[in-house]
Amino acid sequence: MVQRKEVPSDIPVVALPDGVQGPNGLHVEKLIHRVGLAESVADASRKRKAGAIEINGERVSELVIPASGDELLIQVAKTGVA
Repeated sequence: MVQRKEVPSDIPVVALPDGVQGPNGLHVEKLIHRVGLAESVADASRKRKAGAIEINGERVSELVIPASGDELLIQVAKTGVA
C-alpha cells in the first residue's frame, strides 16, 4: 500500500519476464501480467485503460513504452488512478 506518494521499502524485485520486450519497447500489459500484478493480459489492459498503472512514477496509457534503465518501479492500483 502506498500513502503520500511514498515507495514501500519492502517491494519485491523480479527479473524482466521473457516475451515482454519487443523491437519498439516493453509491452505494458504483458509485463504487468507476467510479474503478477494482473490476473490476465485482459485484466492488465483494463487497468492500463483505467489509468491504474504507473511505471517509474509516470502514469502509463500507452500499450508499448520505451525500455529505459536497469530497473522499473511498477505500481498498480486496485481500481481507478494509481
